[in-house]
Amino acid sequence: MRTVQTRCMPLLAAGLLLMATASGCRTQPRDEGLTASAPDAALDRDSSSESSADDPSRQVTDPFGEETLTEETLGEESFAGEQDATWIDGQMETLYFEFDRSSLSETTRASLDHNADFLLAHPDVRVRVGGHCDDRGTVEYNLALGDRRASSAREYLVLRGVAADRLQVVSFGEEQPADPGQGEAAWSRNRRVEFHAR
Repeated sequence: MRTVQTRCMPLLAAGLLLMATASGCRTQPRDEGLTASAPDAALDRDSSSESSADDPSRQVTDPFGEETLTEETLGEESFAGEQDATWIDGQMETLYFEFDRSSLSETTRASLDHNADFLLAHPDVRVRVGGHCDDRGTVEYNLALGDRRASSAREYLVLRGVAADRLQVVSFGEEQPADPGQGEAAWSRNRRVEFHAR
């Protein structure tokens, strides 16, 4: 009899364990308050003309602050900044310089006039004025030349009425070529000043 009990105990324990596990997996009773038309109501809400700002079920509260975000604006803020910067960069003209020069030609002045008009029409725009060089010359010399080019562009814009604190001068020297090739055609594209939103 003792052998029967010893052999049956593991089977009995396994059966109890199986029953306990199976009872934990049973389905929850249906909420009687829901009707079959609930999915239709959700569809109507999504297609309604009400904005999500008026519909509390479509609002998300920022866990780190007080701001209430909606589905429409949730992803727009960071993308809007990128779009604005891209649009601004597209409005600003690049300046090109002669070899080993930072003086402004008639062509560069015309481009700067265009850029000044844009900046004066958009007083909240701040830009980085980046001076670039071709790869001839030492790294130190090209950094200094890039700085002189960017500074001459900044000075011209300030004379045209753009606030100096909106213009940040940076020299990249030869480190960011527009054209990595060799020869005058490539070098002439690299001797430049670019304007980028900051």
